[in-house]
Amino acid sequence: MLEKVTVAILGRRLLNDTSPVCSNFPKFFHYMPSLLELDICGAILEYLIKGGLPESPPTALYNIKSLNILSMSLRNAEVVSSAVYLITSCPKLQDLTLEFYQVSVGILLNLL
Repeated sequence: MLEKVTVAILGRRLLNDTSPVCSNFPKFFHYMPSLLELDICGAILEYLIKGGLPESPPTALYNIKSLNILSMSLRNAEVVSSAVYLITSCPKLQDLTLEFYQVSVGILLNLL
């Protein structure tokens, strides 16, 4: 039984081979029915939201007790929405860790 999964992307490249009709969320979690712990980075969340978020969460999220979302940017509203969806889809969640990466003030001023 697969109990813990850690998923990370080195660098910022994402695969763009997603169908516009089918969400990556159910495809990603399909073969992980018994997860207890999930460590995931913000870039993976960006990949998972390709194709949209499903109306009903994957059953693999039902038993997750520990969730770590790492290297997440608050600048990307879709990633934040994906993280909120993931958190609210884990009814047995006991431990939650959120880690954000900092953006320099100069970059923020350029965005304004």
